[in-house]
Amino acid sequence: MFRKYILFLLIPIISIVLSSCYLFPREEQILAPPLIEPAEITYSVIEVERGDIERKLTSYGSFVSVEQSNVFYEGTSGRIDTIEVSIGDEVEQGQILARLETGNLQSRIRIQELSHRKVEIAYERALESGADKYSLELAEIDLELADMALESLKDELERSILRAPISGSVVYVDSRVREGDWVNEFQVLVRIADPDNLQLECSGSDITEFKTGMVVDVRIGEETYSGKVVSTPADVPYGGDENLKRVIRIEVDDMPDTVKLGDNAGVSYTIEKSEDTIVLPKQVIRTFVNRKYVMLLEDGLRVERDIEIGIETATQVEVLSGLSEGEVVIVR
Repeated sequence: MFRKYILFLLIPIISIVLSSCYLFPREEQILAPPLIEPAEITYSVIEVERGDIERKLTSYGSFVSVEQSNVFYEGTSGRIDTIEVSIGDEVEQGQILARLETGNLQSRIRIQELSHRKVEIAYERALESGADKYSLELAEIDLELADMALESLKDELERSILRAPISGSVVYVDSRVREGDWVNEFQVLVRIADPDNLQLECSGSDITEFKTGMVVDVRIGEETYSGKVVSTPADVPYGGDENLKRVIRIEVDDMPDTVKLGDNAGVSYTIEKSEDTIVLPKQVIRTFVNRKYVMLLEDGLRVERDIEIGIETATQVEVLSGLSEGEVVIVR
């Protein structure tokens, strides 16, 4: 009896549960994701080839005079009256380059010349008249004093004149100095160079590697000449010309007569050279600590290969071992 009662209660409950299942949404079928094929990997590569490589020192410069003279006032200073030369002028030794203002110095010299002549006449008269020794000695003293005064004025005039110490070309005139400007003692106003005795002067980052006595190639126009390094910064003594501490000087053999002061030329010196060797662009060489290696492409795969390198330049590297001609190196 009890079982029938329980069954009677369960039947409606089961009916309700079964009917409610139809109220839930039907679950959608899950589709498998589409298969994505991996992108094909491509590399930029080069083939290993043989060639020549050389490491050079290079520089560039212009021809300067071996004999140059800075011209300045020594022992005096003053205001400029005239500067009588310009850059490019050819001058002879002793030629006037500039003058200082001297005020009435010319008049004073003329007055002293006349005074000197008066004393000279008095001395000659004393000699002719047979003056006693005391009168004659006084006349001699007056004449000597007049000589000294006249020479002093003439020296003052000469010190106001700047003359060329050598013959040559004017390569520098201080453009800041104008007539009426004050110039000091030892202030360089003009520079003169001998245009017939030239050397190539070069500057740049490589000059410290040049050594005195090196035989170098000098490129003038389309022709190459042999040259010899005759001066480097290392040769300049302490307290020497500061300009020479930043340049090298090269004597050029059989230099053509057409080369003039200020002309340009290039210089090169081969430090080391190798021919018919494996050469790679420097950019493909990889470094890890002291290890040098490249990436090769073998059967479509990247493979590391250790190498030994020789000559290095700014753009190329010689490979001594580790690679063979025809192998394929990955650039990137």
